[in-house]
Formats: sequence, C-alpha cells, structure tokens
Amino acid sequence: MLARIILPLALEEEYTYRVPEALCEQARVGMRALVQFGSKRYYYAIISQLIEESDRPLGQLKSIIALPDREAIVTPREVDLWRWGASYYICSLGAWLTAAIPSSYLPSSETQVAWREPDETTEGDQATDYKATELSEAIRCELISMRGHQAKVSKLAKILGDRIYPEIDRLLHAGVLIGSESIPRYSRSVQVGSPAVQLAEELCSEEALSEVVESLSRAKAQRAMVELLIDLLYQHELPLDTPLLRETLVGRDSNKQATLRTLIKRGILRETATLFDPLIRPTTQSITSTDGDNGQSQLFESLIGEMTRPVLYQATSNEEQIEMVVSMVEQMLQRNPAAQVTIYVPQLFLFDQSLLYSALQQLARSSRERRLATPFDLVLYSSSTTDAERMALRARLLGLTHRERGLIVLTSRMGSLLPLSRCDLVIVTDEESSRYKQSEPAPRYHARDLTVVACKNSQTPLLLTTVAPSAEALYNVERGYYHSLNQLDTQTTATPRTPRPFELIDLSLQRKQGKLPWGQMLSIELRKALLDQCQAGRKSILLLNRRGYAPHLVCRHCQKTLQCPNCDVGLVYHKSTQSVSCSYCGFTASAPRICPHCHQSDQVPLDKTEVAIDNSRGAFSIQGYGVERIAEELTLFIPPEIPILELSASQYYNKEAQQQMRQLIRSDEPAILVGTSSLIYLDAIRNVGLIGLANLDQLIVGDDFRANERAYAALRRFGSNYPTAQLYIQSYQTDTPLLDSLQGGATAEPYGIGELAEREYLHFPPYVRLIYVYVRGASEGDVCYTAAALSRTMQTEPFHSLWQASEPNAPYVSWVRMRHIRYICMKIRPSTPWREVRRQISHIISTIQKSALQARRVQIYCDVDPL
Repeated sequence: MLARIILPLALEEEYTYRVPEALCEQARVGMRALVQFGSKRYYYAIISQLIEESDRPLGQLKSIIALPDREAIVTPREVDLWRWGASYYICSLGAWLTAAIPSSYLPSSETQVAWREPDETTEGDQATDYKATELSEAIRCELISMRGHQAKVSKLAKILGDRIYPEIDRLLHAGVLIGSESIPRYSRSVQVGSPAVQLAEELCSEEALSEVVESLSRAKAQRAMVELLIDLLYQHELPLDTPLLRETLVGRDSNKQATLRTLIKRGILRETATLFDPLIRPTTQSITSTDGDNGQSQLFESLIGEMTRPVLYQATSNEEQIEMVVSMVEQMLQRNPAAQVTIYVPQLFLFDQSLLYSALQQLARSSRERRLATPFDLVLYSSSTTDAERMALRARLLGLTHRERGLIVLTSRMGSLLPLSRCDLVIVTDEESSRYKQSEPAPRYHARDLTVVACKNSQTPLLLTTVAPSAEALYNVERGYYHSLNQLDTQTTATPRTPRPFELIDLSLQRKQGKLPWGQMLSIELRKALLDQCQAGRKSILLLNRRGYAPHLVCRHCQKTLQCPNCDVGLVYHKSTQSVSCSYCGFTASAPRICPHCHQSDQVPLDKTEVAIDNSRGAFSIQGYGVERIAEELTLFIPPEIPILELSASQYYNKEAQQQMRQLIRSDEPAILVGTSSLIYLDAIRNVGLIGLANLDQLIVGDDFRANERAYAALRRFGSNYPTAQLYIQSYQTDTPLLDSLQGGATAEPYGIGELAEREYLHFPPYVRLIYVYVRGASEGDVCYTAAALSRTMQTEPFHSLWQASEPNAPYVSWVRMRHIRYICMKIRPSTPWREVRRQISHIISTIQKSALQARRVQIYCDVDPL
C-alpha cells in the first residue's frame, strides 16, 4: 500500500510514501504520519490519499515511520477542499494544512550541533581559523556549558542572535561542529474521545473491589471516589470495566483532581477516553415549539430544503438579523437536539457582551426547561483559542468525542477551515464584511466564498445574512447562484422606505467662511447637537477612521514627515503615551522632539491661522486628526462630568478599555464615545441619541473600487443600530454618489443595482475576476526587474484570450517591513477555464524564476479576488 502525503511546507505537490505492512490496517486518509523528507529532516504530515500503484519504483520510495493517532483528524472532504483552494487561490497545499491544523500538532525535526575539538597534531587544520573568531568561541563556550555538549541551533540563536547561522554553516563545513537531526518523537496526541477513567483490569471483580475498598480505609477521599464510581456503575447497570467521564467524578474541584491522580498513580484507576457518556441514554425525542412564528418557520423550511445553493437574507436592522439567526438555531435544535450549527461573525471583540451571544446564552439556559430534550454547548472559536482547544473542537465536530447534546460554534473567518462532515447548518452574518478576507499569511482566501464551496460539497444548508448586501451577493442572486428568502424586497415592496434624514456639513465651506478654524474638526452645528444630547442625558457616538492623535508629524524646518524606519508610511502620533507607531509593521518608539533629517529641535512661532490647541511637538507640527485629537477637542466644550471614551483597534487587548466599554454598553448614563470604524460591527449601545461622522472622506479614501460600497454598507449597518438617533455627516466633498444615494432616500437595493451597472461597464468584479500578482523583496531593483518581466510575459499575444495584464504598479504603501512591493493587476475573462489560468500563471512564474537570478531573490505570490 502507498500513501500520498501533504507536508506542512510551502509545497504544491503531494508526495508518495510506502506504508509498512504493520501499519496498513491502521492507515487511513486524514491521519498524521511521521515521515522523512529530504536526507535529514523529519515532519508530521497528513495522509491525503491511499493508493496501490505509483509511477516511481517502490525501491525509490521512503516509508512512513509512524502513525501517532488511532483516528483521522482530517476528513477526505477537507482534503478535497484544500485542493480546490490551492487551485483557485493559487497557493500551496501545505499552506492550507498549516492554516487548518495547529503547528504544535505538526512538529518537525530540528538541527542539533555538538562541538568537536580539532586534532592538535593535524597541521594546517582549517578548523583552527574558524575557532579563532570571536563568534566561534562564543558558540563553543555555550555548547560546553550545556548538558551533553550539544544543543539545538534554534536555542543557540535565542542566546547569541540570528547572526550565528552563517557561522554555524562554516563550522559544520570545517568539521568543528557535528550536526544531527532530532526526530520529533514527542507529538501532542489528538484527544480521541472525552477524558475518562476506568477500574484497572485486575480489579474488575467484586472480590478484588472489596479488598481495594478495605485497603483505602485510612484514605477517606480516595475511598469515597472509588465508591462513587462503583455506585454509578451499579446504578446504571454497567459492566465494571466501563469508562466514566472524568468530569463526572471530579468536575472542577482541584482537591478531587488531586485525589484522582493519586488513584491513577497507585494503579487502582487508569486513564482512557470514551466516545460517549455511558450515563446518558440516547434519545430520539424531538420537542416542537408551540409559540414559534409561522413566518420564521416557513423561512426555516425554505432554508433546510435548499441544499445546493446558499440562501441570502437581508434584514432591515442588526436586531432583525440577530433575531433571524437565533430563530434558525432554535428551530434546528428543535428538529435535532444533537445538531451542530456554525455561525460566522466578522469579529469577536467584546463578543461576550454582544446581543447574539446573549440571545444564544438565554436559549441555552431555557433549552433544558421548556424547549429541547437536551441542552447544547456554546463555543467561541477565534485566534485567541489555544491549540489544544482547537483540536478538541475539531475532534468534537468529527464525532470523535460524541455527546448527546447540540453544539453551537461562534467563530470568525478561521472557522471556515473547520470540518463540516457532521454540521447541520452554517450561518454567515454580515456577509458583506471585508474582514472575512484573509490577506496575510497564505492562504489568502475569502471565508464566505470558501464556505459556499464547502457547504455545496457536503450538502449542508448555508444562510447568508446582511443589512446591506455586497455587490457579489446581488450578482449571485440575479444569476440564480444564491436563493433569496425575501427577494431583497424587490418584489414585495411597492414603494421605497422612508429616507432617513441627516444633517450634512460641508467642511470645505466651513473653513472658507471661518466658522471652523484650522486645528479643529467639529463644526458649530455638531458641537451644539452634542451639548444638547449631554443635557438630555443621552449618549453620542463620533466616528473617525484614524487611530491615535494625528497621522503625521511634519518638521517645521525641512517639511519632511516622520517616517517609519521599516515602511514607506508616516508614523501615527499618540499623545496619551507620547509615542509614535506604524500601522503596518507595528513599530513603536517614543515621540521625538528633534527631526532626524535636519536635526532641528526648536519650535518656530505659530502661524496666525493656527489655534491654541497643542499642535506642535518640538520641531514637529502635528497634522491630521485621530480619535485622540477629537476627544481632546471635546474637552473644550463638553462638561467635565460627562465621560469621553476612546475606542480603537489598538485598545482591543487593553483590559481597562474593555471594562469601560462593557460598563458603557450596560449603563444609561450620558457619555460620548469616540472610535474608529471598528465600532461599526459592535452591537447597539443603549441610550444613544446622536451619531456623528467627523469626516466621511476617510471612509472612502484610496483607489479601491469597493470604497463606496464599503462606506454605504457601514452607514447602513451603523445607522440601523440606532434608528431614532440624529445623524450628522461632515465631509469635504458633498457631491459624491454615495451622499446622493443617501439624500435621495435610495435603499441598498437601488444603490447596489447602480453599483453593479457601473462595474459591468468598467469591467470590474463580479463581472470579471481579479488577480493581483505581488512581487516583494529587499532589493528595489530586483523587485522592479521581476515585476516588469512578469508583466511583459503576461501581455504577450498567446495570453490575450485568457486575461488582461497591467503594467507593474506600486501600491499605496510600496515599502513594508523593509520589503519593496510591486503588483500586476490581471482581469480574467469570465469564460476562461480557471485551471488553464492557474497553470499558465504558475508556468510563467516558474519560468522567470529559472531564467533570472533577480526573480529568485524575491517573493512572488497571488491574491485572488482581492479586497
């Protein structure tokens, strides 16, 4: 028997290995396998296929070394989905494996080195020269100080720095160091079944149990636990060797856990695992709800009956969207109390305070009492989930830890890589959100689109909900690829909904008339409205899509902007911490007072147009506005007893800021919340009377053709959370199509239809497919040369029938993390076979890399359907 293997490396191919006879019965698709790759390295990989024959002779194939698990941790459908993703998103299979399975469960061997003293009798020993260097002597001292006089290279690098790698290569070549590979014998085992304990085999008789109980007469806690286990077995008429769940005996009591460990150490009990709880009898009872809404029931039946197409539902508000999601979950659990439902949300920040989470918790509390035969588990799955928790959830979804209760998983985009083999329903909320697109690292997939393919392959019902549907969703409904539950109101609504009134403030006119001096951002009208809301005891929300105090620090002498040392972008100034930071690479430093370009530190006199607000720091002039600066401006006219809270992405992991946010959500006290666009996907805050956009232009900046669509969706969703709140919009451009649609009372449907017409005329998605081919490297010359070579080749005549390729372009920020970036925009014709496109792109890239040294020194990758 032969096995095809997917390695956790950036490799596009699957490799063939022989399966030893002793492992043939155990080997299955989806299992981990320890294999040797190359001459020295060892990896844990995944078996993707079992075959009988290979093109290569059997003598040239290596054998699988070991299979650490008894059950597969990946399903064949997942492997097929990875293959589809590798083809569509033009990336390696290994990238999908490392994204789906935690790295701690796919360990690899590491290089170990030991010091060998050179032979003193050898004349002209080349190793002596290497030993004489200062770095070589440091390596020698470290190795001699360690046990066994050997250590992993990675450990030495932590001590002496990455600069040792070239020196170690020279020492290995000279023979001073002896190298070896440490085979990853230890691998975190995937828990197959829930943790359980059972009596030792020799104690499974009444006589032996009596003796054991008597021997524990002085250990009262141990005796009580053994007696509890025996009583449970007799009470449920179970054999004495039946394993019971560990949590049944000890729960969360640390003292009982210590007692259990002692019993295991003494050999009275032994650890094992069980796929089911023997104390819970299976039930087929299904209790139907008597107070359900008939309309929601009809929608549920339509959803369950649609197995081949996603179902799109447009809600009028976020509350209606949440109500729809909870109703679908409840009806699914009524139909099957052990159902598995996966719900996607754009972000999980403060999700334990969200309305959806609270509604599901309330449903879980009431399920046992009046609705469902058994309760269900509610799990949060995000980037903060530990590797052990990720694998435990995967085992639960695969049925390896079967329990007679339902499972609801709330997850972000990474949940699209979970198995759907036993899932009964998948719900994607706010399907228009760009947060579902993975940009770094590979694979650069879109969770919504990947889930559509996965659900179609597994025949799992998929519900997409939204307040403002994306252009792609409208296009798919129009072409019949999606089924619309409410037809997006195009057939049922005779007249458009009443437009929401808002106050539009022209910032450019305000500046010209002198009503808004430079250094301030809030107009007189907005200030008065904020004061009125404070006096009325209501909250106000100000939205500005900029972090920190200001986005730029400009030298007053040389007029140069303070730049990030690693990126071609200005550093954001944070006045609260007197620091500057980069939004791209995370660089942080103390805010300087001396210009690094002209070395001036004195402050020149203020210009007459500048106001007294602190807009200078040493030689630097503070330019632009961030949430901190808006909050500071509020203190000039807002009474001090009114709290002003700032919220941005940089504060997501600040416990104090999270606690303030939780208190604000719960209370009805007046306050002003200043935040970035991250506020859009938070649930409605109580007692809000005013919403203000400090500068609408910052929501639609850049050359992205989706900017207007994103801004419209943000305003629709943000406004739907506060239908009675006053809306103030400040902008320098008051004649944009976005504002025309809002002022004219157009709903999201006509706006989306107009957006589709414009994209069809200009040949943009969804009428064509876009691929950005990125070239990134340390040398700007190598990057430009490679990008130009790629563009010239892609524009040649043989490929005119496949795509249209642009000239090399520099992105808005063309130097990030000390790497220069260029990209080529490719428009793929709708009728073009995708496999042919991928084959030709891969062929062009590999050809240029083989023919040009510059192309081998840079990184080339593709971003399919970029956002």
